[in-house]
Amino acid sequence: MDLKNLKQAMQKYTFQDVQFDENKQQAVHTGIQQLGSVESLKCALLGLMQTEKSGFELTELMHMRGEKAIFQNEGLLYQCLHELEAAELINGLWKNGEKLYILTKKGQKQLVLMQKPIGGVKWNALYSK
Repeated sequence: MDLKNLKQAMQKYTFQDVQFDENKQQAVHTGIQQLGSVESLKCALLGLMQTEKSGFELTELMHMRGEKAIFQNEGLLYQCLHELEAAELINGLWKNGEKLYILTKKGQKQLVLMQKPIGGVKWNALYSK
């Protein structure tokens, strides 16, 4: 079966009952924007954690940068921190009852890769404010 026939078969049998109204389109669009915000936030966080910083300090810095995702949902920052920690790009350590975050060697390498130009444009420049 070629792609043209596959597309026709999908429209005929798979998508015949699917209603994709304006509300669903808007929900998908919003989801895509949020995904971009999360990736942007992770990139910005990596750039800020070359020295130890607490979640509060990172939140303050992101507010100063005008990071929209943080204004809408400060919990998103901690979700990103947990994901970066799980990916071993950052370490979280407790000092004096406060959790501090810092880049790992793997995170430092990732940060360097993000700063290399791709097609004449720095990758992290796409996300920086």
